[in-house]
Amino acid sequence: MEKTRTALFASPHIALLTPLFESMPDQVLVIDTNSTLLFANRAFSTAGIERFGTTFVVGKPICNEEKKSVLVDQRIWQRVMDGEEFSLTEEQSVGTAGKKKTANNNVAYYEIHFVPIINDKSKVLGGAAFIRDVSLLRRAEIDLIESRITLQETQTLANITRWSFDLAGESADWDDAFYTIFKKPVALKKDKEALFSMLTPGDQKSLIQKIEDALISNQTDITFDISFASENVGRRYIHTLGKIDRDNGKFIGVSDDITDMKTAQIALETQNKELENTKIAMLNVLEDSQMLEHQTQGTVLQLTAI
Repeated sequence: MEKTRTALFASPHIALLTPLFESMPDQVLVIDTNSTLLFANRAFSTAGIERFGTTFVVGKPICNEEKKSVLVDQRIWQRVMDGEEFSLTEEQSVGTAGKKKTANNNVAYYEIHFVPIINDKSKVLGGAAFIRDVSLLRRAEIDLIESRITLQETQTLANITRWSFDLAGESADWDDAFYTIFKKPVALKKDKEALFSMLTPGDQKSLIQKIEDALISNQTDITFDISFASENVGRRYIHTLGKIDRDNGKFIGVSDDITDMKTAQIALETQNKELENTKIAMLNVLEDSQMLEHQTQGTVLQLTAI
């Protein structure tokens, strides 16, 4: 969702934005710093009955520990009140709140974008959430993950590896294709420390944050990209589809070497940038040429006058 929406909240007069919010396909809610609901559009009110089994009342607090959702989680809203803007993905069973999830198609997935409401003096007045149903996209990603996990026999040919580690413990595991993709010796000890040593500090932090956000928001699946430098073959780019196995306390990842695709993409971006720089240089030359021509014409006129 577009982060430019932040600019909408420069004014504390939320009522003026009501027509805009009501016309949005997204579900929208706005709260103050005390977690009191100031506004919810019709899209959210309608969906709220199915998702939570109840409606949210304007003028009443929305945070509730009994309802399992990031939208009513005080910890999430505190990040917003601290001035942070961020997005989370949440999954919930379709139907009445609390209904047991059975199959993939019985689970709905929502992308939720949280935005602080800030006045012209940089003071946080409250927060807003924009909720979008992304179930079709997430189900497609899940189907892809499940399909790729079954490709054990063709992993080496497909440049795919499967790996996992304990969320709370230190153990980790991976298949033989792992060594090929990550360019590591077969003698590498299989534990979480060795696994994370292949990530840059930035990638380590990003992965840990994604897992923490997923655990808080009851999310199962995440995706992320990492890159690392290999002494023999240069920089590698790896795309990973991950699944959190809460029952067994594990994170399972399926990684694909996308170095060729990423290298081609970078080369194309570089070419486009060089082309743009060339265009700018050409325009500068033309401008300089025109200025010189004007100056020459002025000199000719002065000499003619003499």
